[in-house]
Amino acid sequence: MKIKQLREWVNTIPQEFDETDLVFRKIMPKDSENWLAKDKSIAACGIDAGNNKAYFCMESDAKTIEKN
Repeated sequence: MKIKQLREWVNTIPQEFDETDLVFRKIMPKDSENWLAKDKSIAACGIDAGNNKAYFCMESDAKTIEKN
């Protein structure tokens, strides 16, 4: 996904969702017919200009990035 695509999608979200938490969701199979969703809160985001990538990260990773 490119930032342009993310921006277009974000601009379609109604303001009533402004206080909604942003999470990273990983889907894990429970069995052949069911699955579980594991959510991790996104605490920070940034641009890694050296790699031309934007990132979202958890609080523990954000603290590590801030230290370095």
